[in-house]
Formats: sequence, C-alpha cells, structure tokens
Amino acid sequence: IRDGTVTGVQTCALPICMNGVGQLIQTFLPLVLEEQPANLSFEDPLNESWLYPEMSDATTQMTGVNRAWQYMAFSTRDPEVWVAVIDGGFCLDNNGSPCVDQAGRLNTDFPTYQQYDFNDDDYNASGDSLTDYGSGPCPDHGSETSSIAVAAQNNRYGIAGVGSPVARPMLFKSAVGFDDTARAIKTAVKWGAKIINMSWSIRCGWYCAFFQGFSGYMDFKLALIYANSWDVLTVAAAGNSGKDLSDEYVVPCQLYLEGRGPLCVGALDQNSRARASFSNWGWKGTVPGVGGVGIWAPGTNVRVGPHRHASGNHGTNGTSIAAPFVAGAAALAWGVAPNKTAQDIRNLMLSTLRPPLNNEVAPGSIDVLRMVTAAGPPLEDALGSHSGPGSAAQVPVSGFHHLTVLPHEDDYFEYVAPTYLQSARFTAT
Repeated sequence: IRDGTVTGVQTCALPICMNGVGQLIQTFLPLVLEEQPANLSFEDPLNESWLYPEMSDATTQMTGVNRAWQYMAFSTRDPEVWVAVIDGGFCLDNNGSPCVDQAGRLNTDFPTYQQYDFNDDDYNASGDSLTDYGSGPCPDHGSETSSIAVAAQNNRYGIAGVGSPVARPMLFKSAVGFDDTARAIKTAVKWGAKIINMSWSIRCGWYCAFFQGFSGYMDFKLALIYANSWDVLTVAAAGNSGKDLSDEYVVPCQLYLEGRGPLCVGALDQNSRARASFSNWGWKGTVPGVGGVGIWAPGTNVRVGPHRHASGNHGTNGTSIAAPFVAGAAALAWGVAPNKTAQDIRNLMLSTLRPPLNNEVAPGSIDVLRMVTAAGPPLEDALGSHSGPGSAAQVPVSGFHHLTVLPHEDDYFEYVAPTYLQSARFTAT
C-alpha cells in the first residue's frame, strides 16, 4: 500500500491464482466538520475540496491540511499553542468581546483569546484596522488573517483555521509602525506566544538600509532578535507589489537577524502551485529563501470567516492570507511535538516543502501533512513492522484486521489463502 492506495498484489504461482485483490477502503477515520451554516447546508472544510481547495490533499496545491487534522485526532497533542497576530480590525465589539457579524450572528470562532491595543494602550483590540495594507481601506483585515490561522473547528460557525485543533489567538492591534510593533512582539513573547504572525510589509527603501535607527526601526529589529532568543517563530507576509525582492528591501520579510529572520511567505495562485501575480518573490544573494521569500502558501480566493462587514464566509487574496496559513501549520507541528524548538519547526517546514514549479516559487510550497506527520509520533500498526517485502505483516486468514496506513510510505502485507477461491480485503483506519 503506497500513500494510501493499494498498488498491487503478488499472488501465488499456480496456473489459476487468487481471484481477489487488496482493497483499501479508507486511510483515516471518516471525520466530518460543520462550519458556517447556510440556509440549507453546512460547509465541511475537511471533505469539501471544491469549497476549500487550499485545505485538501486531493487538489493541485496538495497542502493536506485536512489529513493533518485527522492525524492530529489520532495523536497526543498540546492543547494550546498561542499565536500572536499583530494586525488590526478584529471582530470584537466596543468592550473587546466577540462581535456580531453582518448577518447578526455572534462570532464564536475565538472562544479563548487574549488582546491588547498598542495604539490606545489598553486591553481592548476592537475597532477598524489602522492601515490600508497597500490596497485601500481594509477595516477587518485582522479578522480575516486570524481566522485563517486559528478559527475554531467544528463549531457550526465561520471556517476552521489551519491550526484550529491547537492554535489560540493573541489579537494585538497595531498601526504596524516600527515602534508599536516592537512593543507588540516583546509583549507576545512575555505572554507566552510560540508564533508571531505579521501580515503586512513595508517597502523600507534606502533610509532603512543606511539609517537603521530611523523612526523606531532599530527597536523593531531588536524586538525580532529578542523573539528569536526566546524560541518564538516569526512569520511575515512577502508583500503584494508583484516585485522581485532581489531588487527591493521589504520588512519584516527581508530582515536577516543573527542567522534567522522572519519566515517570509509568498502567495500561490488559486488552486495552483504557481505564483499569484500580485505576490512578491525572490531573495537577495545565492541561497534560496534567505533574505526573501522562503516558503509559499495558498493566498488567492482563500475562504475566510465572517466579520462586522461580511455576513458569511468569503474568499480573499494576499500574502496577508498566505502568512497566517503558515503560522497555523506551525501551530499544528508544535502541537504534536511541543518539545521542539522554533528552529526545529522551521527546519521541518522547509525540509518537507513540495518542489517548486519554477524559480519564481522557489524554494517550494507548504506540505502541511508531511510536516505534521514528520513532527509527530508514528502511528503503530497492531500487526507490527512492515516497511519492506522481507518484513511484510502477516494478515490472518479470517476476520477484519484494522491496519494503520500512513501517508508517504510503502506498507507491505502478506495474505496466504488456503484455496485460490479465497480473496483478501484490507481496511485501514
């Protein structure tokens, strides 16, 4: 059985051989999720790949988020991995409580969260976004980015964020200036965040390159170094200017600090592993991903949850969406491997990338399933080791025997039929 598919059965040497073949019925338990209720139906991001191609292992991007969620259901995991979202425009009311969306429904996608406003200096991150993110007003930007990373799973509301089984949000409102962002980063570290997502970019220009103390820039760099020193993974959007970053200086994407800068994320086109036309790409120097885009993730027409100005789930675009996709994936890996370091998680993510289609999308695109299963413990079969023909697991003649079939591996099973009329059928859960 290879990657969840029976690839062949070697039968006996008799002139008339066994008349049945192994049949794989399913590779994981058949889980179903119910998200945003429509008038007649629920959305299921686990199984409805036509609505959520970015979550599926069966579509062009092959992120495998759906299968990673199923793997998480099998595994012992850390119940909470805190993800700080430094942004603005969260779905909160004037008291900092979950808002009512445009359809009049209470937003229940963040049952547990922390918040702070670094512009007004209070524990209430409500209100519109304080920046236009380069494409005009985007009052609910933070609602959309945070929902991709951490929105609660299977609560009949909104969507399920990539990190939904374990990720919990810190909602940090910022005008994304260097000074308040530096404070937000240091606060996230003190509050216990493992991941910091920054879905914004600034084309910093010559004054950042030559006058590094300008307008809080050095404080910002020192805050990122501080986060690194406390084993926090930082993730940043590559930007939506459609530029080759070998000729640009975009922060925080291109900061390279003491051997490790933020993980910079580019956006893929819809249901494709090609670059979205708006996404920045490239890097400085000769090492792919260093000083530029280091990973690619879905970022075009990706479904996000409802908010104050949207009555239902809807598609949106941007590297601002691709970045929290990666942040949520990192939370999954940390959930099954809580003792790993930020560098371990980063290395896992980068070592399991899908190969790039071309140089524009180098080093490659995220494979959430491969990353999470590499991070977590193996699922053991009751029938023992069967990694090669010589160690094929003996399947008893009678009865059903439940076998664990992991993605991305070859499994070998041996079935001996007493007569050539007897057939074999495999079911794996």
